[in-house]
Amino acid sequence: MRKQIHLQTRNGVYYFRRRIPEDLLHLYLPKREFIFSLGTRDPAEADRLQRRSSVTLDDEFHQVRLGLKAPDAHITLLDAAKPVAFPITYATHATSPAQQPKITLKPDSFEGLKDYWLTQSPKSRSAFAEADTVIKKFRKLVGKLRPSEVTRDHLVLLKDKMLKAGTAPATINKGRAILAAMFSTAVANSKLPNNPCANMKKLAVPTREEEPPYTIHELQIIFNSPVFTEGLRPAQGKGEAAFWLPLIGLYTGCRVNEGAQLFTEDVQEQDGIPYFVVKPDSATGRSVKDGKRRRVPIHPDLVRMGLLEYASRMKLEGHLQLFPELKVSRTEGKLGDKWGAWWSSYIRKDLGITRIPQPFHAFRHTFVEHGRKSGMDSELRRLIEGHAPNTVEFKHYGSSLYPLEPLHQEILKLNFKGLNISHLIKSA
Repeated sequence: MRKQIHLQTRNGVYYFRRRIPEDLLHLYLPKREFIFSLGTRDPAEADRLQRRSSVTLDDEFHQVRLGLKAPDAHITLLDAAKPVAFPITYATHATSPAQQPKITLKPDSFEGLKDYWLTQSPKSRSAFAEADTVIKKFRKLVGKLRPSEVTRDHLVLLKDKMLKAGTAPATINKGRAILAAMFSTAVANSKLPNNPCANMKKLAVPTREEEPPYTIHELQIIFNSPVFTEGLRPAQGKGEAAFWLPLIGLYTGCRVNEGAQLFTEDVQEQDGIPYFVVKPDSATGRSVKDGKRRRVPIHPDLVRMGLLEYASRMKLEGHLQLFPELKVSRTEGKLGDKWGAWWSSYIRKDLGITRIPQPFHAFRHTFVEHGRKSGMDSELRRLIEGHAPNTVEFKHYGSSLYPLEPLHQEILKLNFKGLNISHLIKSA
Protein backbone atom coordinates (compact mmCIF):
# COMPACT_ATOMS: atom_id res chain seq x y z
CA MET A 1 0.00 0.00 0.00
CA ARG A 2 1.34 3.42 -0.93
CA LYS A 3 1.99 5.79 1.94
CA GLN A 4 -1.01 7.96 2.82
CA ILE A 5 -0.43 11.09 4.82
CA HIS A 6 -3.90 11.04 6.39
CA LEU A 7 -3.65 7.54 7.86
CA GLN A 8 -2.48 6.40 11.27
CA THR A 9 -3.06 3.29 13.36
CA ARG A 10 -4.17 2.76 16.94
CA ASN A 11 -3.99 -0.79 18.24
CA GLY A 12 -4.02 -2.03 14.67
CA VAL A 13 -7.12 -0.06 13.65
CA TYR A 14 -6.72 2.59 10.95
CA TYR A 15 -7.73 6.18 11.65
CA PHE A 16 -8.18 9.14 9.33
CA ARG A 17 -6.43 12.32 10.47
CA ARG A 18 -6.23 15.64 8.65
CA ARG A 19 -5.49 19.17 9.79
CA ILE A 20 -7.87 22.00 8.98
CA PRO A 21 -6.26 24.44 6.48
CA GLU A 22 -4.88 27.60 8.04
CA ASP A 23 -7.16 29.92 6.04
CA LEU A 24 -10.24 28.13 7.43
CA LEU A 25 -9.02 27.37 10.92
CA HIS A 26 -10.69 30.42 12.47
CA LEU A 27 -14.06 29.10 11.29
CA TYR A 28 -13.66 25.72 12.99
CA LEU A 29 -12.04 26.72 16.28
CA PRO A 30 -11.63 25.23 18.82
CA LYS A 31 -11.41 22.18 16.53
CA ARG A 32 -8.05 22.08 14.71
CA GLU A 33 -8.19 18.76 12.87
CA PHE A 34 -10.48 15.93 11.82
CA ILE A 35 -9.68 12.53 13.28
CA PHE A 36 -11.90 9.47 13.36
CA SER A 37 -11.74 5.69 13.09
CA LEU A 38 -12.07 4.06 9.68
CA GLY A 39 -13.21 0.90 11.43
CA THR A 40 -10.83 -1.45 9.65
CA ARG A 41 -7.54 -3.23 10.16
CA ASP A 42 -7.12 -3.95 6.46
CA PRO A 43 -4.55 -1.65 4.79
CA ALA A 44 -6.20 -1.77 1.35
CA GLU A 45 -9.62 -0.96 2.77
CA ALA A 46 -8.15 1.81 4.89
CA ASP A 47 -6.54 3.26 1.75
CA ARG A 48 -9.87 3.26 -0.06
CA LEU A 49 -11.73 4.84 2.84
CA GLN A 50 -9.13 7.52 3.49
CA ARG A 51 -9.20 8.57 -0.18
CA ARG A 52 -12.98 8.78 -0.05
CA SER A 53 -12.83 10.80 3.15
CA SER A 54 -10.17 13.12 1.71
CA VAL A 55 -12.32 13.89 -1.32
CA THR A 56 -15.37 14.53 0.88
CA LEU A 57 -13.34 16.83 3.12
CA ASP A 58 -11.89 18.68 0.09
CA ASP A 59 -15.47 19.33 -1.00
CA GLU A 60 -16.38 20.50 2.52
CA PHE A 61 -13.48 22.99 2.57
CA HIS A 62 -14.27 24.22 -0.95
CA GLN A 63 -17.91 24.93 -0.11
CA VAL A 64 -16.99 26.69 3.13
CA ARG A 65 -14.55 28.93 1.25
CA LEU A 66 -17.30 29.88 -1.20
CA GLY A 67 -19.80 30.53 1.59
CA LEU A 68 -22.07 27.73 0.36
CA LYS A 69 -22.19 25.97 3.73
CA ALA A 70 -21.19 26.38 7.32
CA PRO A 71 -18.11 24.69 8.73
CA ASP A 72 -19.19 21.55 10.56
CA ALA A 73 -16.69 20.68 13.28
CA HIS A 74 -18.59 17.47 14.09
CA ILE A 75 -19.12 16.09 10.60
CA THR A 76 -18.50 12.35 10.10
CA LEU A 77 -17.13 12.38 6.61
CA LEU A 78 -17.97 8.85 5.58
CA ASP A 79 -21.63 9.46 6.38
CA ALA A 80 -21.84 12.97 4.95
CA ALA A 81 -24.57 12.43 2.38
CA LYS A 82 -26.41 15.71 2.77
CA PRO A 83 -25.15 19.30 3.04
CA VAL A 84 -25.06 21.16 6.33
CA ALA A 85 -27.46 24.09 6.68
CA PHE A 86 -25.83 27.51 6.43
CA PRO A 87 -27.35 30.94 6.98
CA ILE A 88 -25.87 32.20 3.69
CA THR A 89 -27.76 30.69 0.75
CA TYR A 90 -28.13 31.46 -2.93
CA ALA A 91 -31.39 32.59 -4.52
CA THR A 92 -31.64 32.96 -8.29
CA HIS A 93 -33.72 35.76 -9.79
CA ALA A 94 -32.22 35.74 -13.28
CA THR A 95 -34.64 36.27 -16.16
CA SER A 96 -32.26 35.12 -18.89
CA PRO A 97 -29.20 32.82 -19.15
CA ALA A 98 -26.98 35.86 -19.69
CA GLN A 99 -28.16 37.55 -16.51
CA GLN A 100 -26.10 36.86 -13.43
CA PRO A 101 -27.98 35.26 -10.50
CA LYS A 102 -28.72 37.57 -7.60
CA ILE A 103 -27.33 36.36 -4.26
CA THR A 104 -29.21 37.19 -1.10
CA LEU A 105 -28.49 36.84 2.56
CA LYS A 106 -30.82 34.27 4.12
CA PRO A 107 -31.80 34.51 6.80
CA ASP A 108 -31.40 38.26 6.87
CA SER A 109 -29.54 38.36 10.20
CA PHE A 110 -26.42 39.85 11.68
CA GLU A 111 -25.19 36.32 12.36
CA GLY A 112 -25.46 35.55 8.66
CA LEU A 113 -23.76 38.83 7.82
CA LYS A 114 -20.90 38.09 10.22
CA ASP A 115 -20.47 34.47 9.09
CA TYR A 116 -20.25 35.46 5.44
CA TRP A 117 -17.70 38.19 6.18
CA LEU A 118 -15.55 35.69 8.08
CA THR A 119 -15.61 33.20 5.20
CA GLN A 120 -14.32 35.63 2.60
CA SER A 121 -10.76 35.91 3.86
CA PRO A 122 -8.73 34.73 6.87
CA LYS A 123 -9.39 36.79 9.98
CA SER A 124 -7.58 36.96 13.27
CA ARG A 125 -9.06 35.15 16.25
CA SER A 126 -9.94 38.50 17.79
CA ALA A 127 -12.16 39.29 14.78
CA PHE A 128 -14.73 36.85 16.17
CA ALA A 129 -14.95 38.63 19.50
CA GLU A 130 -14.90 42.11 17.94
CA ALA A 131 -17.74 41.28 15.55
CA ASP A 132 -19.85 39.70 18.30
CA THR A 133 -19.26 42.69 20.59
CA VAL A 134 -20.39 45.29 18.07
CA ILE A 135 -23.46 43.23 17.11
CA LYS A 136 -24.50 42.93 20.77
CA LYS A 137 -23.88 46.65 21.28
CA PHE A 138 -25.99 47.52 18.22
CA ARG A 139 -28.92 45.39 19.39
CA LYS A 140 -28.75 46.79 22.90
CA LEU A 141 -28.59 50.47 21.92
CA VAL A 142 -30.45 50.54 18.60
CA GLY A 143 -32.69 47.47 18.43
CA LYS A 144 -33.06 44.02 16.95
CA LEU A 145 -32.99 44.97 13.29
CA ARG A 146 -32.15 42.89 10.25
CA PRO A 147 -29.12 44.04 8.21
CA SER A 148 -31.38 45.03 5.29
CA GLU A 149 -33.29 47.36 7.64
CA VAL A 150 -30.25 49.23 8.95
CA THR A 151 -29.93 52.84 7.77
CA ARG A 152 -27.38 55.56 8.26
CA ASP A 153 -29.62 57.09 10.94
CA HIS A 154 -29.35 53.88 12.97
CA LEU A 155 -25.56 54.08 12.88
CA VAL A 156 -25.64 57.73 13.93
CA LEU A 157 -27.91 56.73 16.84
CA LEU A 158 -25.45 53.98 17.81
CA LYS A 159 -22.58 56.47 17.81
CA ASP A 160 -24.49 59.06 19.83
CA LYS A 161 -25.59 56.58 22.50
CA MET A 162 -22.07 55.16 22.83
CA LEU A 163 -20.63 58.66 23.24
CA LYS A 164 -23.26 59.45 25.86
CA ALA A 165 -22.29 56.28 27.73
CA GLY A 166 -18.68 57.46 27.83
CA THR A 167 -17.27 55.13 25.20
CA ALA A 168 -13.93 56.33 23.81
CA PRO A 169 -14.01 57.63 20.20
CA ALA A 170 -11.31 55.15 19.21
CA THR A 171 -13.48 52.27 20.43
CA ILE A 172 -16.49 53.61 18.51
CA ASN A 173 -14.39 53.95 15.36
CA LYS A 174 -13.20 50.38 15.71
CA GLY A 175 -16.72 49.01 16.12
CA ARG A 176 -18.05 50.98 13.17
CA ALA A 177 -15.13 49.77 11.05
CA ILE A 178 -16.12 46.16 11.79
CA LEU A 179 -19.74 46.89 10.79
CA ALA A 180 -18.56 48.66 7.65
CA ALA A 181 -16.38 45.68 6.68
CA MET A 182 -19.26 43.24 7.13
CA PHE A 183 -21.72 45.35 5.15
CA SER A 184 -19.27 46.19 2.35
CA THR A 185 -18.38 42.52 1.91
CA ALA A 186 -22.07 41.61 1.61
CA VAL A 187 -22.76 44.43 -0.84
CA ALA A 188 -19.69 43.62 -2.96
CA ASN A 189 -21.00 40.07 -3.32
CA SER A 190 -24.60 41.12 -4.08
CA LYS A 191 -25.98 39.79 -0.82
CA LEU A 192 -27.32 43.19 0.32
CA PRO A 193 -28.40 46.17 -1.79
CA ASN A 194 -26.49 48.89 0.04
CA ASN A 195 -23.96 49.67 2.73
CA PRO A 196 -25.32 52.09 5.36
CA CYS A 197 -21.77 52.59 6.68
CA ALA A 198 -20.43 53.96 3.40
CA ASN A 199 -18.50 57.22 3.64
CA MET A 200 -19.04 57.63 7.38
CA LYS A 201 -16.29 59.78 8.85
CA LYS A 202 -14.26 58.64 11.81
CA LEU A 203 -14.63 60.44 15.09
CA ALA A 204 -11.70 62.62 16.05
CA VAL A 205 -9.53 60.80 18.55
CA PRO A 206 -7.85 62.98 21.20
CA THR A 207 -4.08 62.95 20.99
CA ARG A 208 -2.84 60.63 23.68
CA GLU A 209 0.10 61.64 25.78
CA GLU A 210 3.13 59.48 25.19
CA GLU A 211 3.22 56.88 27.90
CA PRO A 212 6.21 57.43 30.18
CA PRO A 213 9.03 54.91 30.43
CA TYR A 214 10.20 53.59 33.77
CA THR A 215 12.80 55.69 35.49
CA ILE A 216 16.04 54.06 36.59
CA HIS A 217 14.85 54.40 40.19
CA GLU A 218 11.62 52.53 39.37
CA LEU A 219 13.52 49.84 37.49
CA GLN A 220 15.77 49.40 40.51
CA ILE A 221 12.70 48.94 42.75
CA ILE A 222 11.30 46.34 40.35
CA PHE A 223 14.46 44.27 39.99
CA ASN A 224 15.28 44.50 43.69
CA SER A 225 11.81 43.15 44.53
CA PRO A 226 11.23 39.62 45.94
CA VAL A 227 10.43 38.11 42.53
CA PHE A 228 13.98 38.90 41.44
CA THR A 229 15.89 38.58 44.70
CA GLU A 230 14.10 36.01 46.83
CA GLY A 231 12.68 33.62 44.26
CA LEU A 232 9.08 34.68 44.99
CA ARG A 233 6.71 33.08 42.51
CA PRO A 234 3.11 34.19 43.17
CA ALA A 235 0.49 31.83 41.81
CA GLN A 236 -0.83 34.46 39.39
CA GLY A 237 2.70 35.15 38.20
CA LYS A 238 2.76 31.67 36.64
CA GLY A 239 6.11 30.30 37.66
CA GLU A 240 9.18 31.53 35.85
CA ALA A 241 7.10 33.83 33.67
CA ALA A 242 7.07 36.19 36.67
CA PHE A 243 10.86 36.45 36.47
CA TRP A 244 11.59 36.27 32.75
CA LEU A 245 8.77 38.17 31.03
CA PRO A 246 9.65 41.57 32.58
CA LEU A 247 13.31 41.10 31.68
CA ILE A 248 12.46 40.05 28.12
CA GLY A 249 10.18 43.09 27.84
CA LEU A 250 12.93 45.38 29.08
CA TYR A 251 15.63 44.05 26.73
CA THR A 252 13.52 43.56 23.57
CA GLY A 253 10.64 46.03 23.79
CA CYS A 254 8.21 43.23 22.96
CA ARG A 255 4.51 43.39 23.75
CA VAL A 256 3.25 41.28 26.63
CA ASN A 257 1.57 38.66 24.46
CA GLU A 258 4.55 38.44 22.13
CA GLY A 259 6.63 37.38 25.12
CA ALA A 260 3.94 35.22 26.70
CA GLN A 261 3.35 33.18 23.54
CA LEU A 262 6.99 32.28 22.91
CA PHE A 263 7.58 28.56 22.38
CA THR A 264 10.79 26.73 23.21
CA GLU A 265 11.41 26.36 19.48
CA ASP A 266 11.35 30.16 19.19
CA VAL A 267 14.66 30.45 21.06
CA GLN A 268 17.23 29.84 18.34
CA GLU A 269 20.84 30.56 17.39
CA GLN A 270 22.56 31.43 14.13
CA ASP A 271 26.29 32.02 13.67
CA GLY A 272 26.70 32.31 17.42
CA ILE A 273 23.88 34.85 17.78
CA PRO A 274 20.99 33.74 20.02
CA TYR A 275 17.64 35.21 19.10
CA PHE A 276 13.87 34.98 19.56
CA VAL A 277 11.51 34.28 16.69
CA VAL A 278 8.39 36.39 17.22
CA LYS A 279 5.66 35.13 14.91
CA PRO A 280 1.93 34.64 14.40
CA ASP A 281 0.62 31.09 14.17
CA SER A 282 -2.98 30.31 13.18
CA ALA A 283 -2.68 26.74 14.42
CA THR A 284 -2.03 27.87 17.98
CA GLY A 285 -3.82 31.19 18.02
CA ARG A 286 -0.56 33.11 18.47
CA SER A 287 -0.68 36.59 17.02
CA VAL A 288 1.62 39.52 16.27
CA LYS A 289 0.22 43.04 15.98
CA ASP A 290 1.47 43.63 12.43
CA GLY A 291 1.00 39.97 11.47
CA LYS A 292 4.65 39.60 10.50
CA ARG A 293 7.40 37.29 11.69
CA ARG A 294 10.58 38.84 13.01
CA ARG A 295 13.84 37.89 14.71
CA VAL A 296 14.94 39.63 17.88
CA PRO A 297 18.55 39.16 19.05
CA ILE A 298 18.88 38.18 22.70
CA HIS A 299 20.88 40.71 24.72
CA PRO A 300 24.06 39.34 26.39
CA ASP A 301 22.66 40.35 29.80
CA LEU A 302 19.77 37.91 29.33
CA VAL A 303 22.25 35.22 28.35
CA ARG A 304 24.32 35.89 31.48
CA MET A 305 21.16 35.69 33.58
CA GLY A 306 20.58 32.14 32.33
CA LEU A 307 17.78 32.55 29.79
CA LEU A 308 19.26 30.10 27.29
CA GLU A 309 19.74 27.48 29.99
CA TYR A 310 16.15 27.96 31.08
CA ALA A 311 14.89 27.57 27.50
CA SER A 312 16.98 24.41 27.04
CA ARG A 313 15.58 22.95 30.25
CA MET A 314 12.00 23.61 29.18
CA LYS A 315 12.67 21.95 25.85
CA LEU A 316 14.31 18.90 27.45
CA GLU A 317 11.31 18.54 29.75
CA GLY A 318 9.09 18.34 26.68
CA HIS A 319 7.38 21.73 27.00
CA LEU A 320 6.20 23.47 23.83
CA GLN A 321 5.67 26.81 25.57
CA LEU A 322 8.61 28.69 27.00
CA PHE A 323 6.32 29.52 29.93
CA PRO A 324 4.11 26.43 30.20
CA GLU A 325 2.05 27.66 33.15
CA LEU A 326 0.47 30.41 31.04
CA LYS A 327 -2.97 29.36 29.80
CA VAL A 328 -5.74 30.96 27.79
CA SER A 329 -8.53 31.65 30.28
CA ARG A 330 -11.35 32.88 28.06
CA THR A 331 -12.77 32.51 24.57
CA GLU A 332 -10.52 34.25 22.07
CA GLY A 333 -8.19 35.12 24.93
CA LYS A 334 -4.40 35.32 24.84
CA LEU A 335 -1.72 33.68 26.92
CA GLY A 336 -0.63 36.93 28.51
CA ASP A 337 -4.04 38.30 29.50
CA LYS A 338 -4.22 37.08 33.11
CA TRP A 339 -0.49 37.43 33.61
CA GLY A 340 -0.60 41.07 32.51
CA ALA A 341 -3.30 41.79 35.09
CA TRP A 342 -1.13 40.22 37.80
CA TRP A 343 1.91 42.24 36.77
CA SER A 344 -0.09 45.47 36.92
CA SER A 345 -1.23 44.60 40.44
CA TYR A 346 2.30 43.66 41.50
CA ILE A 347 3.73 46.96 40.25
CA ARG A 348 1.01 49.16 41.71
CA LYS A 349 0.03 47.44 44.94
CA ASP A 350 3.14 45.53 45.98
CA LEU A 351 5.80 47.95 44.74
CA GLY A 352 3.88 51.23 44.96
CA ILE A 353 4.66 52.42 41.42
CA THR A 354 1.36 54.03 40.52
CA ARG A 355 2.20 56.63 37.87
CA ILE A 356 2.54 54.11 35.01
CA PRO A 357 -0.74 53.56 33.08
CA GLN A 358 0.29 50.22 31.56
CA PRO A 359 2.94 48.55 33.70
CA PHE A 360 4.14 45.99 31.14
CA HIS A 361 3.83 48.19 28.07
CA ALA A 362 6.02 50.72 29.89
CA PHE A 363 8.96 48.34 29.29
CA ARG A 364 8.44 48.96 25.57
CA HIS A 365 8.77 52.71 26.10
CA THR A 366 11.76 52.13 28.36
CA PHE A 367 13.43 50.11 25.60
CA VAL A 368 12.86 53.00 23.16
CA GLU A 369 14.11 55.61 25.63
CA HIS A 370 17.33 53.81 26.48
CA GLY A 371 17.79 52.62 22.91
CA ARG A 372 17.98 56.26 21.90
CA LYS A 373 20.33 57.12 24.77
CA SER A 374 22.53 54.15 23.83
CA GLY A 375 22.87 55.33 20.23
CA MET A 376 20.92 52.50 18.58
CA ASP A 377 20.00 53.09 14.94
CA SER A 378 16.34 54.15 14.98
CA GLU A 379 15.22 52.08 11.98
CA LEU A 380 16.93 48.91 13.19
CA ARG A 381 15.59 49.48 16.67
CA ARG A 382 12.07 49.79 15.23
CA LEU A 383 12.51 46.48 13.42
CA ILE A 384 13.48 44.85 16.70
CA GLU A 385 10.39 46.37 18.38
CA GLY A 386 8.12 45.10 15.61
CA HIS A 387 7.27 48.43 13.99
CA ALA A 388 6.87 48.85 10.25
CA PRO A 389 9.94 50.64 8.84
CA ASN A 390 9.59 54.21 7.59
CA THR A 391 12.13 54.41 4.79
CA VAL A 392 11.67 53.30 1.19
CA GLU A 393 14.73 51.07 1.47
CA PHE A 394 13.22 49.11 4.35
CA LYS A 395 9.72 48.97 2.87
CA HIS A 396 11.03 47.42 -0.33
CA TYR A 397 13.48 45.08 1.33
CA GLY A 398 11.18 42.15 0.59
CA SER A 399 9.28 39.56 2.55
CA SER A 400 12.35 37.73 3.83
CA LEU A 401 13.67 38.26 7.34
CA TYR A 402 16.06 41.13 7.88
CA PRO A 403 19.69 40.00 8.35
CA LEU A 404 20.40 39.08 11.94
CA GLU A 405 23.93 40.49 12.32
CA PRO A 406 23.03 44.21 12.00
CA LEU A 407 20.20 43.75 14.51
CA HIS A 408 22.60 41.99 16.87
CA GLN A 409 25.09 44.85 16.65
CA GLU A 410 22.35 47.31 17.67
CA ILE A 411 21.23 45.16 20.62
CA LEU A 412 24.83 45.12 21.87
CA LYS A 413 24.67 48.91 22.19
CA LEU A 414 21.68 48.83 24.54
CA ASN A 415 22.42 49.66 28.16
CA PHE A 416 20.52 51.07 31.12
CA LYS A 417 23.03 53.44 32.61
CA GLY A 418 22.70 53.66 36.37
CA LEU A 419 20.71 50.42 36.76
CA ASN A 420 22.42 47.81 38.94
CA ILE A 421 21.21 44.30 38.16
CA SER A 422 24.46 42.51 38.94
CA HIS A 423 22.59 40.28 41.40
CA LEU A 424 20.72 38.72 38.46
CA ILE A 425 23.88 37.72 36.61
CA LYS A 426 24.84 34.11 37.15
CA SER A 427 28.44 33.52 38.20
CA ALA A 428 30.55 31.73 35.61
